[in-house]
Amino acid sequence: MAEGIDVQKATSLQNKEPPRELCESCVMGKQTRQPTKLAGRADPYKRAIDAGELIHSDIAGGGKITLTNGKKRYVHLLLDDATDFGEISLLRKKSEAYTKTRSFFIRMKNRGTPVQRFRGDNAGENGSDEMLKLYEEFGVQWEPTAPYNPNQNGVAERCFRTLFERTRSMLYDAQMPPSMWGEAIMTVMYLRNLSPTKSLRAMVPHEMFTGKKAYVGHLRVFGCIAYHHDEDPHLRKLDYKSNKCRLVGYEGHNKFRLWNGRRIITSANVQFDELVKITNLGEDENENQSPTEERFSEADYLSQIDDFDHLEEKIFPEQRFSDPVVSNENENNTESSSSDRESEPTNTHTNTESTGDESDEAPNPPRRVTRGNVRDYAALNDPLVSGQSPL
Repeated sequence: MAEGIDVQKATSLQNKEPPRELCESCVMGKQTRQPTKLAGRADPYKRAIDAGELIHSDIAGGGKITLTNGKKRYVHLLLDDATDFGEISLLRKKSEAYTKTRSFFIRMKNRGTPVQRFRGDNAGENGSDEMLKLYEEFGVQWEPTAPYNPNQNGVAERCFRTLFERTRSMLYDAQMPPSMWGEAIMTVMYLRNLSPTKSLRAMVPHEMFTGKKAYVGHLRVFGCIAYHHDEDPHLRKLDYKSNKCRLVGYEGHNKFRLWNGRRIITSANVQFDELVKITNLGEDENENQSPTEERFSEADYLSQIDDFDHLEEKIFPEQRFSDPVVSNENENNTESSSSDRESEPTNTHTNTESTGDESDEAPNPPRRVTRGNVRDYAALNDPLVSGQSPL
């Protein structure tokens, strides 16, 4: 290979063994991250066997995410390793994770599958004093990850990737504003628990966790038109009995979460129209109304036309009058007597020029430009002025 070195005398090369001494210079210049062995998912025989044996936890969100309508910006995940069943909750602050985790521990204990191990990152919300007391109270073994090693909590990180990918796709398909991501990601987790997964064979996470067959007959297209039956007891005879909303989530198999453009409504009496495709996306991300609604008013037209003389010609092209002379009959009655009025007829159109073909009938009085005329003109040219929603 080369000259100047006796390869035959190199015992390390003859025995094909690397040198035993560690080269510090090579370590300082070439060290890389060690591959992480995913003992929980890489080998199916090393996974948890019973529900509650190992729980994966993580929090996503922060300042780079749009606030929901409830002013929430964080998502808290709790995922069971054995059954792949997960729960998420929306948080305003990371400190609220303590309440959600405690509630989860209590429910797992009541169903007979107490939590044994709790795996999460080494963040402050998991290693605080109150969380350490919570682990000790329920007899849970905490397994924190090493600093700056999120891959050690890879199961939760990979689950979040799946959730946000599906959330973005659903929001785009339904043409909803980004502020609805909270409802969308809750729906994604609900559907994930009812869907087949590669880690489980012939079962879905819901069936694996609860022992009951999953029911999917109530599922509908996310964002489709939903007609909610109005339950107001003060409805009058001619009031409409339905409100048009959009489907954004579920609460069990017999209740639906609907969005009417302003707030979330929970209802069981709903009729769906899944054939309508919403194609209009609102540009304003902070607007709380449905992206398919377009609202027009008189001000939209008046603001575009500054010259009322030009507006008069546009509305009444067949009539061109100068400034009309407004006669005051009360003043004429006080100034002139009844005999004078009989002998001298009044002429209200003194500025009109007489022609040879002048008829006996008096011309029609001039029409003044008013807001009512503008509204009538706009209604003839654009039906949206009438207030009808295109939704």
